[in-house]
Amino acid sequence: MNHREIERISVGKNFDFQKDVFPAYKPVILENSFGTWPALKRWNVDYLNAKIANAEVSYKHSGSHLHPNFCDPKCHPRKHNKTITTFNNYIQLLIEDTKKASTYLASGDDLCFK
Repeated sequence: MNHREIERISVGKNFDFQKDVFPAYKPVILENSFGTWPALKRWNVDYLNAKIANAEVSYKHSGSHLHPNFCDPKCHPRKHNKTITTFNNYIQLLIEDTKKASTYLASGDDLCFK
């Protein structure tokens, strides 16, 4: 399986996620970005469950804690199946089983499997 380190991006004043990150279609870690973000004071499990408990989300599990390169032809999609559940069920999964620490929300990775 082909793994890669996840790039870290320090977010500055003029950072634009849609322009600077999204078109590259790869995972990133955003640093120095949320210190004054209002959601930090408001968003917690209770708040999010009140707003989106029944929203459908998909997640994947990485046994290596690395994000596979899903667009690599050697990467087999069946090894990285998405599981679809509700947001509330996903949060409960993370709370109840700390071994799922490498479980992450997923979106769009299957676009490479045309």
